[in-house]
Amino acid sequence: MIGKKVSYELLLISTLLILFFGTAVVLGQTIVKENPISNQTTMQVITKIVFKNVSAAGADEYVVVYNAGDDTNLLNWNITVDNKTSYVLPYFNFLSLDTVNVHFGKGTTNLTDIYLNKNPNVLNDMHGDIKLSDDAGNLVSEVTY
Repeated sequence: MIGKKVSYELLLISTLLILFFGTAVVLGQTIVKENPISNQTTMQVITKIVFKNVSAAGADEYVVVYNAGDDTNLLNWNITVDNKTSYVLPYFNFLSLDTVNVHFGKGTTNLTDIYLNKNPNVLNDMHGDIKLSDDAGNLVSEVTY
């Protein structure tokens, strides 16, 4: 329980730093960097990128998105990696002030995680660019690392 509490505290602290200062924080294999771009009624922010996370299910890479705006559905939103590979998000009711882990690998989507069931290792471990766009193609958030 303490590990989970520390993880939530780090996520909260990182999110606050990002929202107020646009700062980058490096935590082990996790890179946190953000330049928030918001549209009129919503503000969804990429807060964390996790490279080759080794779990019981094997290696997985994912991004964490925080919803600082209104409730929204992520159906047909896109995550684009390095301006070349785009992943369409499924139906997901994204509640205000909540976070969702968007996994590139295999799994079952639930209340906190979206699984795209694609190649689990799509991120360049040294540098890259991740963009979140809404269903109309508007850029919502972008992280260059």
